[in-house]
Amino acid sequence: MKFSLHSLAFTLGLALLAGCAGVSNRPVVPSLSGQSGGSVRAGDFVWHDLITPDAPAALTFYGDLFSWEFRSSNEGYFEIYSDGELIGGIVDATILGTVPETALWLNSIASQDVRIALDRIKDAGGKPLSAVGVLPNRGTVVQLEDPNGAIVQLVQIQSKDRLPDPGIWIWHELLTENPEESALWYGALSGVEVAAALGEEQFNLVNGNTPVATISQSPFEEARSVWVPVLAVEDVDDFVRRVSKHGGRVVIGPDSELSDGTIAVVLDPSGGVFAVQSK
Repeated sequence: MKFSLHSLAFTLGLALLAGCAGVSNRPVVPSLSGQSGGSVRAGDFVWHDLITPDAPAALTFYGDLFSWEFRSSNEGYFEIYSDGELIGGIVDATILGTVPETALWLNSIASQDVRIALDRIKDAGGKPLSAVGVLPNRGTVVQLEDPNGAIVQLVQIQSKDRLPDPGIWIWHELLTENPEESALWYGALSGVEVAAALGEEQFNLVNGNTPVATISQSPFEEARSVWVPVLAVEDVDDFVRRVSKHGGRVVIGPDSELSDGTIAVVLDPSGGVFAVQSK
């Protein structure tokens, strides 16, 4: 089954987040050293920032639906707290100069060495959206567009970095028109193994013996590839009933043929896509 998801078309001024020279209004992001999970390995998903053209709407939407709390650490950046744990951030894109058409969850993948990782995929398609730069508190980063249009951030591991609380961000899935090509590209980029998953045209990225993400055939028509973070909720049916009341839209509702009806895909009020799954 194919779905329409035209609102996934967006443009981002991501270079402004990557420590480029001459940018004075770049938000300052928190360090990864204060996270509560395990040690970081190359290929792990280590951080999540929502880049949005309407930060007030995002704060209300996510605050009401997930009971998240927010702290403004500096102009244009809001730290996200869930039950007192720092789990991500929201970037007010209006301070970046180039405002995106829609919101985007920018997922960050750990790398032992960003420049070596870029060299491994230089002939495999895709392109950097920014120069390699240094973010205060975070270290060396670069934003990339993969060969099929999905956007991701690569973050160089520092010795004190820790993973976020595993109880919040429970999975990551890339929806793309070319799953095998994308899987091989991300395997080369992050240095993890690629393994066939149970579904047709579906692959897992495997770190050691642990799967860290799935790459699947996109169910959406006329939409670029996109990484979808999956968040845990107590009751997916109750969650989707509340989405539209808070300005969001359910694009794939719970279905018995999809993870036994435990998962749904949602757009926030500015078009940022994410999924939720019952615990």
